[in-house]
Amino acid sequence: MSKSAQVNPSAPTFTASLGDPVTLTVSGSSDGVAWEKRNVSNRLAEGTDLTVTPQATEDHQGSYVLYRQADGYNALVGVTRLIVRGCPRNKYGPFCRFTCPTCHHGGWCDDVSGDCVCPPGFIGKNCEIGCPRINYGQSCQWDCNNTDIDGYNADPDCRRVMLCLPDPYGCSCVRGWKGLDCQTPCAAGEYGAGCTQRCDCKNGGTCDRVKGCACVGDWSGPTCEDKSK
Repeated sequence: MSKSAQVNPSAPTFTASLGDPVTLTVSGSSDGVAWEKRNVSNRLAEGTDLTVTPQATEDHQGSYVLYRQADGYNALVGVTRLIVRGCPRNKYGPFCRFTCPTCHHGGWCDDVSGDCVCPPGFIGKNCEIGCPRINYGQSCQWDCNNTDIDGYNADPDCRRVMLCLPDPYGCSCVRGWKGLDCQTPCAAGEYGAGCTQRCDCKNGGTCDRVKGCACVGDWSGPTCEDKSK
C-alpha cells in the first residue's frame, strides 16, 4: 500500500467470522472511490464504503483495493485484507462444535485451536494480562525502543509501531495508537491496540488509553468488576 495513495482503508486488515456482515470503509471521506478485489477484474462498488456481504464465507477473504477513479491507470491504490475465520463467531474446532474462551482486550479466538491470539501488549490464556506500557510479545519481551523499517527511532510511547500477528488477528498499531501511520492517539474512552476497544470501567475505575480500565482500591478485572476478599 502506497503511503502517497489518495485514499486508504480505515484499517490494514479486517477480521470477520463465518456468517458475519462485512463492510469495508475508507479512512476519512473522499468522493469518486472505486473498490476491487485483487485478482478479480470487475469493479465491486463505487463509494466510501464497500458492503462485501451480509454473511461472510471463506470465499470473501482476500485483498481489496481502493482508488480514486479520476486518477485512472495512474492511481496509487490503498489495500486492505479481509480475514474470515473458518467458524461462526465464538465457535472453533472440528465442525465448529466448541465454544471459544473469552479473549479480552480485542483478542481473537483461533478457529482451529481455540487459543486466544492476543493483541500487541496483552498476554495470558485469555489476553487478560497487560504488559508494561512500551512492551509487547508473547512474554512482554520486546519494547518500542528500536528502529522501524524506514529508519526512524520509535517513540518511547510506541508511536509509529504497527505489528502483524498470526490470523485471525491481522495487523494493528500497538496499544494507545490508531491510524495507518499509528500516530493518532486513542480518543477519550478508547484503548488498546489500534484503539479498537471501549472502556466500560466500573467502581471508580478510569480509562487508560494503553491498558484499559485502571482500577482503584480492592477492585480488579477488565472492567473493575471483581472485588478482593
